[in-house]
Amino acid sequence: MTNTICRVEYNDYINKNIKKMGISGIEHKREVLPGQFLHIKPGSDYHGLLLRRPISISDVLPSTGIMEIIYLIKGPGTAELSRLKPGDGVDVLGPLGNGLVLDDNVKNLLLIGGGMGVAPLLYAARYYKHLSLNGIFGWRDTGSLIPLGAAKDFMDRVYICTQDGSTGHRGLVTDIFCERVEDIRPDMVFACGPVAMLKEVQRLCTRFGLDSRFSMEERMGCGVGSCMTCACKIERDGNWQYERVCCDGPVFNGQRVVFD
Repeated sequence: MTNTICRVEYNDYINKNIKKMGISGIEHKREVLPGQFLHIKPGSDYHGLLLRRPISISDVLPSTGIMEIIYLIKGPGTAELSRLKPGDGVDVLGPLGNGLVLDDNVKNLLLIGGGMGVAPLLYAARYYKHLSLNGIFGWRDTGSLIPLGAAKDFMDRVYICTQDGSTGHRGLVTDIFCERVEDIRPDMVFACGPVAMLKEVQRLCTRFGLDSRFSMEERMGCGVGSCMTCACKIERDGNWQYERVCCDGPVFNGQRVVFD
């Protein structure tokens, strides 16, 4: 984990209010895993916002080492990020958190993503491209869709849906999961998205007897486990306890996440 002033290589719109930023110069001693995140200040000399913004790593480009993030412009912090130009400095802490590590017996991985939760799954597709990979991705409408880019080439089958039917199937990712699970027959499900989606994926994984990992998203303060802002409930030995998304996660055993 290193705090570094890095360089913005590009910061482009990929949909309405959604941008992709490429960042170079991020120092890391360990291999970057899917599900890890960067804790970012909007600019090297910007002090108007106290807290960093945690944003999942959406790709690591093997030829250049550039790390990509995909973010929704929603508040003052991401608005400030959106104004950064190529060549600008950006203060980055990370990569942080525990990412997705699969056992050797996992040969068939199913990625399920909803909304901005699709972003970290794009890097999972690259990282685990040697496996049999399938993806189910959904958004509210075409205006909130994240282009899959190179990740699409790493997957055997990709299913797209929108709630209003403007792109792909009309409906929810969990509808397609139910319809296609017997065809795909995954060894593991890796999911990220809204809580309602994860709750239903959890229920369906229990029903179908599937192992799962969830990349959880919570508001964060410090990003390194000190403030407990990002605590979520995890089942352990028949009881539950609070664990920190920033350092115990973000990736947890999906069947152990306790949803209120």
